[in-house]
Amino acid sequence: PEKRRATQCFSGVAVLACVGVLLVIIIALFEVQLVMYEAGLTLAAEILFPIVQSVSIQLASRAYGEIAVGLNDHENYRTQTAFENNLILKKFVFETVNNYGALAITAFLKSTYFVCVVGPGNCLGDTKDLLVAITATRYAIALWGVVAGRLRAAERGSQRTALAKAAATGGSSSETTTTNPMMTDGADYGFDDDLDLSGDDDEASSPYPVTDELDVELGSVRDRREHERQLRELENPRFEAEIDLDPYEGTFDDYAEIVLQMGLVTMFSLGWYFLPLFAMLETLLQIRVDAYKLVATYRRPDVALAESVGEWGSLMDAMTILAVFTNAGLVVYTSRSFASYAPNARLLVFFVIEQLLLAAKFATSFACAVEPTQLHELRKRQAHVVDRHKNVVFDDFEEATDADDDLGLFDDGAQGGGDDDKDAAGASGTRPPTRKRRGHVDRDNLRLGGKQALGRSGLGELERKQIAYLRSRQDDCLADRKIAEGEYRRAAKSEVLREDLGVSYSRRDPNLALGMVSLVILEAENLGTRRDPVDAKRCRLVVHVRDPTPKQDRKYEGQPGPAPQVSKPARLPPKEEGDSSEALASGRRLVFNQAFTLAPIKTSKAEVLIEVVDEKSRHRLGAATIVLTDLANQQRRNLTLSIAKAQHLGGDGATQGGVLYVKAQFQYSKIIPIKRRIYAIIEEQRKLARDIQNIQLGNPVEHAWDFPDFVVAAVDEPTSPAPPGTPAASPSEEGGASGTV
Repeated sequence: PEKRRATQCFSGVAVLACVGVLLVIIIALFEVQLVMYEAGLTLAAEILFPIVQSVSIQLASRAYGEIAVGLNDHENYRTQTAFENNLILKKFVFETVNNYGALAITAFLKSTYFVCVVGPGNCLGDTKDLLVAITATRYAIALWGVVAGRLRAAERGSQRTALAKAAATGGSSSETTTTNPMMTDGADYGFDDDLDLSGDDDEASSPYPVTDELDVELGSVRDRREHERQLRELENPRFEAEIDLDPYEGTFDDYAEIVLQMGLVTMFSLGWYFLPLFAMLETLLQIRVDAYKLVATYRRPDVALAESVGEWGSLMDAMTILAVFTNAGLVVYTSRSFASYAPNARLLVFFVIEQLLLAAKFATSFACAVEPTQLHELRKRQAHVVDRHKNVVFDDFEEATDADDDLGLFDDGAQGGGDDDKDAAGASGTRPPTRKRRGHVDRDNLRLGGKQALGRSGLGELERKQIAYLRSRQDDCLADRKIAEGEYRRAAKSEVLREDLGVSYSRRDPNLALGMVSLVILEAENLGTRRDPVDAKRCRLVVHVRDPTPKQDRKYEGQPGPAPQVSKPARLPPKEEGDSSEALASGRRLVFNQAFTLAPIKTSKAEVLIEVVDEKSRHRLGAATIVLTDLANQQRRNLTLSIAKAQHLGGDGATQGGVLYVKAQFQYSKIIPIKRRIYAIIEEQRKLARDIQNIQLGNPVEHAWDFPDFVVAAVDEPTSPAPPGTPAASPSEEGGASGTV
């Protein structure tokens, strides 16, 4: 607390310093206008000064906004409400002087210390010119918001078009090869092609989502554009479509615009009678501009609940009181109505008018209801509709059936269906023909009739605790989603995902693929036998990338990966207990422990082919294949690969027996794992919202949640103890009725 008070004192001094600098600038502008007027530049002083003053108001407001946010951040408030309230106070002090200081000086002090340019001795004309300039500037800023949004959207569209064209050309003109001083180029080896590898060369299934084509006949340009638009919407989820948009900063600036406009209208309408009309038109324009920004230029804002409008309500009340003194001063001191009065008489008239206006203001406040009648009736109607949905009783009477009784659809306590009628029905073997039917009218299959008393008696302690816990989980999900979306935006600035290839490409160089395979080959077993020994010193590994897709169907140029890479010769493992020298010498177990980096990988449909070759005879002893689609999770995996042996090794030509132990990781995109995490968070948010609604409606939750111990204990507690003397339930009663039905 002491540190926060110290920072608050520092912030207060800083705010006052900013206000002092602002006043110096305003007075300096008045001095410049006076110099221009005395120099004979009357028209320039009359036209340019209001424009410069109104522009300086907007510039000072933007500059101080950054300072106020920085000071407020430095104070480090515990809650968002405290943060916003203190930020409102800091900005209101400055904005009051910034927006109304020049007008107040023009209306009350300019005729005494400077000169009235429009009309000597009466500065109402100067006040009107300044109000017109301020209003025009506000209109220009509102319209510029739409124009700037369209320009940014056009720029983003041109960037996407350039990336799409670069991706359509595919490939790179020059091949990038990873250089490793421990390895040599495998192109120098002229291996024979007598190896029969198991598996087909068909295109492997891609783990990436591929959008199905829509059944749209492209008979016209409009249909084609609509088809492309639908494809884009299917390929790009909403958070991806909004990733390049500006973040919505909240309602602070919107409130500030309305409150400052209210101050202009209430305090200075006597200076320009058309000001309320233009303010109303500006409000209507601002509504449409804000709506356009929300749907076109900003990301979708997150829902944030608020108890009230905060300090804005207090500031608007203070503004109305300040308007009383301002209007009284305009009538008495600025206008010519009381120019002939003595100073004391004018002061007395000022106090009389001010007291009358204050009395009218407070009388109007007391006469007006806190909640308008229309709003009160609307809230009552909504509460009635909610109660009808939670506790529905149909007014029609129907004949009950056994199935209806089993489902509990009839109210036995309703008309014609009370306990007496039920007993009579049981005795006579007939059913009362008329009983009021219960049900629900929900269309989302929420089963709103779960607990009939819940809607009227309110939630219990257990339900409130469960909802509080689930809402805390919602807050955590929202925070995690914001972090993930920030990571996605940073990743999307450097790479673009090619959905057709399953690999990201660089945004700076659209022809540069970012796929990379990190491969560590540990050892091979059962490659050599006593009958067909393998010399470890002559065995090397050749690793290269191939694409089973036919060349005419490939959407890139060149090879799918870098040039082949060759390892150092294998070595024999250290002798262990139970191993014979003859078995070791036969190459039954070969240790490589070689690391390979294969980049760039241009498609996820490629395969990594690992060949074991005899360096001296130039024969391939065997080969193993890694399908990159099996490494779609981008995690390092320990793989055990079967080595397909070559036919020339003799015997019956069997193609299996060897085993290769490797560690492999395929990194092809930073975007995809972040997208999957965002998808998971969105799905959890949907589940949380669903179960919160279920609890509020008295229905059981649909998903399993790790409720805290106090909630679990409350769930496990029996609702009421069994009365003494109650016999224990039989096994058939606990487990269900036995026998035939």
